[in-house]
Amino acid sequence: MRKFMSAALVLAICVFTVLFSGSNVEAAVKVAPYTVLVYMVGSDLESNGGAATDDLIEMAAVGSTKNVNILVETGGTKKWNLPMISNKVNQRWLVQKENIKLLKNDLGNRSMGKQSTLQDFLVWGIKNYPAKKYAVVFWDHGAGAKGFGYDENNSGNDPTLSIKEINGALKAATAASKQKFELVGFDACLMGNIETATGIMDYASYMVASEELEPGHGWEYTSALQALNKKPTATGAEFGKAIADGYKKQATSQGTVNQITLSVVNLAKVSAVNTAFENFIKKASNDIKDPQRITAVSKARVKAEDYGDAGAHGGTTDMADIYDIAYNLKSIYQTEANQLMKSIKACITYKVTSDTKPNANGLSVYFPCKDKESFKDNLKEYQNTGYSKNYQKFLATYVDGILKDTTPIQLIQADPKAGGGDSNSLFSVQIAPEDIADINELYSVLAMPCDEEGNTIMYLGMNKDVELDPITGIVKENFTGTWTTLGGQIVSMYIDEIIDDNYVTYSIPAKLNGESVDIKVLYSEEYPEGIVLGAWKGIDEKTGMPDKDIIKICTGDEIIPQYYYYGVTDDLGGYVNGYVDGEAIKVGDELKLEVVELPEADYLYGFYMTDTAQNSSTSEFVTFNIKDGYITVKN
Repeated sequence: MRKFMSAALVLAICVFTVLFSGSNVEAAVKVAPYTVLVYMVGSDLESNGGAATDDLIEMAAVGSTKNVNILVETGGTKKWNLPMISNKVNQRWLVQKENIKLLKNDLGNRSMGKQSTLQDFLVWGIKNYPAKKYAVVFWDHGAGAKGFGYDENNSGNDPTLSIKEINGALKAATAASKQKFELVGFDACLMGNIETATGIMDYASYMVASEELEPGHGWEYTSALQALNKKPTATGAEFGKAIADGYKKQATSQGTVNQITLSVVNLAKVSAVNTAFENFIKKASNDIKDPQRITAVSKARVKAEDYGDAGAHGGTTDMADIYDIAYNLKSIYQTEANQLMKSIKACITYKVTSDTKPNANGLSVYFPCKDKESFKDNLKEYQNTGYSKNYQKFLATYVDGILKDTTPIQLIQADPKAGGGDSNSLFSVQIAPEDIADINELYSVLAMPCDEEGNTIMYLGMNKDVELDPITGIVKENFTGTWTTLGGQIVSMYIDEIIDDNYVTYSIPAKLNGESVDIKVLYSEEYPEGIVLGAWKGIDEKTGMPDKDIIKICTGDEIIPQYYYYGVTDDLGGYVNGYVDGEAIKVGDELKLEVVELPEADYLYGFYMTDTAQNSSTSEFVTFNIKDGYITVKN
């Protein structure tokens, strides 16, 4: 849902379009308690939905006052929804009450992914609108340790700001002002990480950022700016808390509160986190050449809370909560893990979390896990963050160990009718004894044959209805002959994340009003029947940026479930694969998830597992038939 401009604001906008188009207005002003500088890279968030416009309207609901100057640089999008903002050149604005006033119109088309563009804006703002305290807000996409923003007008001309470039611009700006920024905030996905916090800690007192993706509405600026005007002496911690509280309130009203994280980081205490992290890594670095210890570290990483995963359509940012990683390894590195967890708690002054991310403790870190094919390339890119050389060496050693292990889990195929010695089990496999301790993930797989020969199959997805005997290695099913429907239609379900069995999130591949998405679903103690959180477009293959917008599914929307298929086409190993569409679902007043008995048909059942080196294995499929409520194994 998007906010709409009031008639007064539209009128004011049109008036200033006439008065200030093509002009450059810079006026000396008195020293204010605060100047807030918003670096607004419109990108596709504006051109495809007007999200930047929405937030400008929220800012203009308060406007600049004697206490707070609000300055904005706009650029980086092919289309602005406000008629006076140009998509051809960068512009600078003073946000006023129910209005925005053009200050500079001669900047040209500068890439907002260049350090020089950001640096010039910050230095200009500090010089022309001096204040006792400064805050800067970065508005756009975020990609974790890979950086911030994507200028769609300059896709071939350095469209993204790296952490190093952000640091360089902040350094120059603080030299100009002779003081640190009171607050640096990222109204963007995934920027609540240790790499960013470390990069800016010398140039700011507090950071506000999200570990996880942000919903499309982002921050709620009206209440945050009202709070700042009410207390213009506010510290960055107090201003940050107002931002976080407004963000949560808006997310609650828009139905996205189950998906949010936001933390207020005391940057003065980041050094202590880094010292504790270095000690933790030093201890682990001595161990990861040992196969048993690298197994323990890998399992701890897999269990840690992840951010920015793209679900059924693939892709991942490999960002994970640092505290959660330490917690999962405290039985091995007790002293180091406890000190790291303690330092993180002391560093986070305030945070908001959600049902889907209960273990978001405030700071994430890049730790390779799922994107195995890109590990080497990503590590090379990671060097550009400038973060800890010791951690980079640790990751290089860890990745080398993971990549050297290319042997998948070995299976001893049990008699499916015997159930591995358990008459109550229809389907089972047995893992080779030497591989039992190496299991990281273990799920069941349900599919359907598309032809009599079984050459092509269609997947219905994965579930966690499996049980592993850690002594014998026998994996047994707990299959009930039921599956999940959405809007009355059986859908394909893929597990995103399992957190202590209390929270399980799934992705359902689908088309929403014609666009490919993953529909995000949560099962938890609060929602035992499941709840639809919304839809997500995933990670853009061209830009590498995760989509910011968790799309709210509304009455009247059309959902077409999709099912992945795979088939062998000839004796030489040729194959076909892709997605096939199901029947359209017209969303009514309520979009329900229900568990129903599977229709009478032939099905395929198997087991999917990964080891600590992220090698995957899928068992042989067992064919079974459901008829008259009975499950009959056919082979």
